[in-house]
Amino acid sequence: MDNFGFIYCANRPGELFFHYSEVKGTDSYDLEVGMEVEFLIGPRKQRRGASSGGGGGEMSSFQVKVLEPGSIKWEVQEEPKGIKRTGNIENGEDQSSSQS
Repeated sequence: MDNFGFIYCANRPGELFFHYSEVKGTDSYDLEVGMEVEFLIGPRKQRRGASSGGGGGEMSSFQVKVLEPGSIKWEVQEEPKGIKRTGNIENGEDQSSSQS
């Protein structure tokens, strides 16, 4: 985006807003999707001329710092073997637009 983005956080559901002014040590134009970052979390600040999205309690990312690739180690819980699961395979595209 022009001056903000969103960070997927492993410890929280959903994404966290961040403003490019909070990026430290890297030019915001060098940010790319998939980069690993560390950051602080706090209440979203009201910026001049901007809305916080219509409610109190929204959280944002602050002091965003880009890390070296491979810095984050994701913990994956192993599924017990032998348990049968069911599901649907989807391709991720909007299914309503492919049906006539």
